[in-house]
Amino acid sequence: MPEVRIKENCSWYGCEFRKGETVVVSYETYTDLAAAGKIGTVDFNDTCMPKPVPGRKETLRPGEIADRHKGETIFILGCGPSIANADLSLLDRRISIGVNAILHAYDPTYLIWLDNATVKTCGEMLERSFAVKFCADRVRTVIPATRFRRYVPKNGEPILSESFDKGLYWSRTSVFPAINLAVLFGAKRIVLLGVDLLDASHFYGRSGAGKQFLNRGRILEDFRRLAGYAKKRRLKIINASPRSAVTGFPTRTLEEICERMNPDGKLLNRL
Repeated sequence: MPEVRIKENCSWYGCEFRKGETVVVSYETYTDLAAAGKIGTVDFNDTCMPKPVPGRKETLRPGEIADRHKGETIFILGCGPSIANADLSLLDRRISIGVNAILHAYDPTYLIWLDNATVKTCGEMLERSFAVKFCADRVRTVIPATRFRRYVPKNGEPILSESFDKGLYWSRTSVFPAINLAVLFGAKRIVLLGVDLLDASHFYGRSGAGKQFLNRGRILEDFRRLAGYAKKRRLKIINASPRSAVTGFPTRTLEEICERMNPDGKLLNRL
């Protein structure tokens, strides 16, 4: 949990803070105090912050994104129930982009989140995560993250943004910005995991089991459009989600894919 120095007298949900004192607060308190300008110097306890990873940056400048992983295979990690049964340790030496609350199961290479709910429910995990982070420009957070705008294609424009300056395509699921980022990274193959879209449940909570999620038709139509986009650009998208409503892409198991890859992530055989 973060340790902060209070800049001026203030209160937060019944807790009183005095100017000049140093206190340890919850992540949610930290976020609100920072947004209100009540925090001066901010430090973190060594016990709660991850140690730096050599070669891993906290954020990326837009100019560092294009073709960063050109020709590589990138795994997209959604939060569908099926990912709970996946052996994600197979991805430890691969490039992965996870979304939202995937940190409950795995710390990916890159992490994308779209709303304040992720900050509130996963705040401490976000602090500890080694992932290079991306978040929507409207998210309120002090966690270092590269901000992106929503890309809305106009008539005649491709479904995915082809420049980070234009933003990332949101659709109605956070998986799409992750896919768009992988395309900007120059991925040759994209593997989908935990992209079930069968109901409104997630691997970390089954409260939505059996309930239809919002905008289901729109999301599945966008995946159909994505299949056409990929075919035109010779981009291979593989669905490795064991149970999925997404169609139009070849299916393989995670084990089959990883068996055909070198330790450095290069494919040995065509998929």
